[in-house]
Amino acid sequence: MIDRIRFDVHSESKYVEWIHMVSTSILFGLPLNNRKRHYLLVAISEGFTNAFLHGNQKEPKRNIAVIFEMNADFLKVIVEDEGVLPIQNNIDELVKPVDENSESGRGLSLIKRLVDEANLWHEPEKGNILVMKTFFDKENNTTQVEVRDGYYNQIS
Repeated sequence: MIDRIRFDVHSESKYVEWIHMVSTSILFGLPLNNRKRHYLLVAISEGFTNAFLHGNQKEPKRNIAVIFEMNADFLKVIVEDEGVLPIQNNIDELVKPVDENSESGRGLSLIKRLVDEANLWHEPEKGNILVMKTFFDKENNTTQVEVRDGYYNQIS
């Protein structure tokens, strides 16, 4: 069974911090070690920022969805924009060497390095979809989570 949480927000910069705070709350109770949790928070922020800046071109009438899907083995975080500039390639073809002197252009490279799996594609009439997948670290993490009444509860 996959549990799912979805947020839809307008394409506005004020939601970058809000998404970070909400993501922090969601990830807190999940079986992720601190390193993976931090990496995933950075990847979510980068994915949302890319959707805002590049996908929706900062157009506030367009929406961005952030979706958390979890099962016993992994967490998927999906960021969907309304794709003003559609992505025509997969993430491996879009990731380019990082220019250390540039103030931008690092988002997809960072995301690819920070999560276990990352995929990006464009769906016509829908937009760009970024999927970031992180496997739970069962060996080094004893946190157990149960879902009750739609809430994640830490049980150990």
